[in-house]
Amino acid sequence: MSFVTWSPLATASGLVVLAAGLFLLQRLRIRFSDRAVPTLLFWREAVRENRARVLVRRFRHPWAYVFLLLLASCLWLAASRPELRGRETSGAAVILVENSWATGGRSSRSRVEALLAETLGELGARPTRVLACGGRSKVLLAPGEPAALALDRWRDLRPESAHGMTAREVDRIVDEESGDQPLDVVVIGPTPLPAALHASLPDSVRVRRRWSGTEKDEVAALASLGYERAASGKPDAVDVSFVLRGKGEAPRPDVRVGDAVLESEDLRVERVNGGWIFRIDDLTAAGQTVVVGLTGPAGRREARLQLPDGFRLPIQREGNLPFGLEAYLAADPDLEVGRHGLLVGRSEKAAFRVVDGSARVRIVYGARDDLESVRRVFEGLGWDEVWREGEGGDDELGRVDMEPGDARRIEVSAQLFDRPWHFLDTEAFPLFMAAALRWLADSTAPPATATVGDPVGRPGDQLEGQDGKTVNGVGEPPVPLAAGRFGLGDGTAVEVSALLPAEDFLPPSKSASAQRLAGGGRIDPTLWLGAAALAMLLAEWWFTAKGRMP
Repeated sequence: MSFVTWSPLATASGLVVLAAGLFLLQRLRIRFSDRAVPTLLFWREAVRENRARVLVRRFRHPWAYVFLLLLASCLWLAASRPELRGRETSGAAVILVENSWATGGRSSRSRVEALLAETLGELGARPTRVLACGGRSKVLLAPGEPAALALDRWRDLRPESAHGMTAREVDRIVDEESGDQPLDVVVIGPTPLPAALHASLPDSVRVRRRWSGTEKDEVAALASLGYERAASGKPDAVDVSFVLRGKGEAPRPDVRVGDAVLESEDLRVERVNGGWIFRIDDLTAAGQTVVVGLTGPAGRREARLQLPDGFRLPIQREGNLPFGLEAYLAADPDLEVGRHGLLVGRSEKAAFRVVDGSARVRIVYGARDDLESVRRVFEGLGWDEVWREGEGGDDELGRVDMEPGDARRIEVSAQLFDRPWHFLDTEAFPLFMAAALRWLADSTAPPATATVGDPVGRPGDQLEGQDGKTVNGVGEPPVPLAAGRFGLGDGTAVEVSALLPAEDFLPPSKSASAQRLAGGGRIDPTLWLGAAALAMLLAEWWFTAKGRMP
């Protein structure tokens, strides 16, 4: 049998302390004694000469002592959360050690080392692997190696700027290693496991999380960071907000916008369930970076947000475009023509492409779009007027084609910019160009901020970190596993922050924290102990009501 809350030695020591304490209470009960005096005139002298109360006397009522000891022992054992060790002597075991900013402090790393040594001792000779989970998983111990190697390798590791990939690693281990043989997964670290893990585990896999920290050890965690157009309506202004999760008093984050450091009076703070929302109103968006930092026992942690340079859409122009289209791109105040941005041209790489051939508009939507949503974007733009001015009569459906593809792009025939179509002179031209460029930009612009572990960019993109390392997406968008600034192939950049996922903030009673998730229908010993304690309390009430309890 093992215990989740405390070690077996601490549990046994608690039982000894309970037995000794109840024993002393039995002997230290205040008892009055009868004394005979010759006359009431000398009762004061008799009280002074004879002790009316005795604090220490012989042990009495042994059965009451046994009853109270059983009751207290049941409650203590229930609090220690015992586990039956039926299947644990067979099968493989995997220990996942969180190596993130949450375990970066000296006290946290010492606590992890102690729990790792204790867990390795409990597993004994079972085939055990130990993995450190940060931005990437690193093997600390392979099956068959001496357990001391895991501790030495852990001491040599440096914490990584990630929120801890323990939940993702549990899913991977379950998918790759679960089978008929029992698999025991032990997670060591302060980050709670998501409640969704309950439903995904097969009966042969059991997961438990070990962490001996208290509320004082818990530090605030960045949960989200973003911006939106200013509610005040000011042009080129945004409202920035970020969420900190934690307990106790509100933390004091360091907030920097560009080179300016914001003071506490510049932030609006609102208490919410499980944390705080900080808001910065009417911040001029000029392409600067917002940095939110927290300093705690694990060192300094930062999240970054790249603000837009105003709200002008960056456009990259190539090749020989029709004169009317060139004039539109130069005249639209919401567009910024430069060396980066949405590509407008004649090559196959262009998102908005001008092609030769018959007068047609071809709209290709991506896998995440659907035909109805695309029609809602481009309907009612006045294409019927364009076709009436041309040579085909009312043939709108044959001239605007919408079809699925790998990514969004639009092809417009160069004939539409010449006579007899008069496309430039109709109301449809500015409406269509504005809708088309904004629709295309939604799929090509990088996010202002991203979270470690979430996909960034498009399938096949490559991210390059500041340290020169690259992250590739093979058929899928690349997924950065550590915080930092990453550059995309088109020259733009995205800030990736170690934001803690919202699902990690479920109440402990609903998460997998400090629980074994197993099937088989076995009743938890804690329930039996709690039921026994409740039965004894009812029995005590009955004996007391009948006057049989000494």
